[in-house]
Amino acid sequence: MVRMVTSSSTRRLAVRNVERQATKAGLDWCWWRMMVSKKLIQERARVSELFASAVEGGMRTLKMDGLEKIMMGLTDLKMVRQVCIK
Repeated sequence: MVRMVTSSSTRRLAVRNVERQATKAGLDWCWWRMMVSKKLIQERARVSELFASAVEGGMRTLKMDGLEKIMMGLTDLKMVRQVCIK
């Protein structure tokens, strides 16, 4: 039986490598979403189309975020209404 001996610095390096790759993938995805939005703007798309594209891409409105935080117990409806519901 062969055992791999790894030092803590080697493990830390491996973790950093994985984090770097995940960050790069996230940035690539953000760049792609930005280009989609830019194209829609250049084509003079309707606001509803831009909004639908952004939500599809993972954007959340203040209201959506506030409602999620209410469900988690981090805030209440009064605070959410003060911030984003007119």
